[in-house]
Amino acid sequence: MTRKPSFVFKVKREEVIIKKISTPKRQHFIPKFYLNNFCNENGLLWIYDCNKKELRQQTPKNTAVQIHYYSFIGFDKKRHNEVETYLAGIEGDTKLIIDKINSKEMIDLDEKLILTAFISLLHSRVPYYEKEHNEILDKYIKIYNKKFFSNKKNTQKLIEQFAKNKEEKSISPESMMDFIKKEQYTIEANKEWTLESMFDMARAIFIYLFQMDWQFCYTSKSSFVTSDNPFVLIPPSNYEKKGLYGLGILVPGVKKIVPLTQEVCLVICDKGDKIEKINISSKEVREINCYIAKNCDNLLISKDNILLKKLIKITNIDKSKLNSKVDVFQQGNLIITRRKIN
Repeated sequence: MTRKPSFVFKVKREEVIIKKISTPKRQHFIPKFYLNNFCNENGLLWIYDCNKKELRQQTPKNTAVQIHYYSFIGFDKKRHNEVETYLAGIEGDTKLIIDKINSKEMIDLDEKLILTAFISLLHSRVPYYEKEHNEILDKYIKIYNKKFFSNKKNTQKLIEQFAKNKEEKSISPESMMDFIKKEQYTIEANKEWTLESMFDMARAIFIYLFQMDWQFCYTSKSSFVTSDNPFVLIPPSNYEKKGLYGLGILVPGVKKIVPLTQEVCLVICDKGDKIEKINISSKEVREINCYIAKNCDNLLISKDNILLKKLIKITNIDKSKLNSKVDVFQQGNLIITRRKIN
């Protein structure tokens, strides 16, 4: 029996019970229970590491984990772990539901709520989202700065307003304008703001994902892979890669896919209230796996090294991966953000 969630997606002291145990320093950005669903009979995963360009076998315990990834320093100057505690609660409820789906049982609306919350967070709790978030922030601010520092008069006023010491006040408008024009700096959000954005995004997409048609796609002759960025968008056939509009969950025809286990993948379609189970061919599984491979951040994950080798050969992720994740550009008075497609 699963409990009905509140889905506040906001971590406050009164909303989280902090147990008197130490929160692990090693925090999985892809849940360990989820990774277990892709293990082989020996309880191990096969990993392709895009950065190191190597195939290796390892345990779920040592996969997709970082030290204090969700921890933050509060106003009391102490390290806080409420985010990790909150995520652990969602994961505990979700495991039972995914086990049920894997057994080809139908879920009810309360279980769909819980799974939607898990998937929404799976989209934004990973390093890929953090990198995308930072890149958008960096590019937006650089566009705006070029407007603010567009002439000597404005630039001098801004230097006088924000300079903290004599050295900063002595900076010439010309050198500052050149600095801004050449983009000789980077913008990066702090951990607290990134975590807040993580929950804001999850809360924003939650309501839309819940109100869409869901298909649980099963395979018996092949298997699904996953990655360190398992929430993947598949563009519709008529999508224009270089068109004005980006690729988002609300674009008609976009399929949102999340592999749940080796045997089943969730495909979320357009607006609707259907929940159905279908069996798909090995060819369709391969197509889904290719999209998962091309959209991985660094780690492609499977029970089978032979399957990984085939996907690497098909997708060429060992040879080319997009470093930049988004285009941000100005068109008239608008600043447009568009996700790049691998």
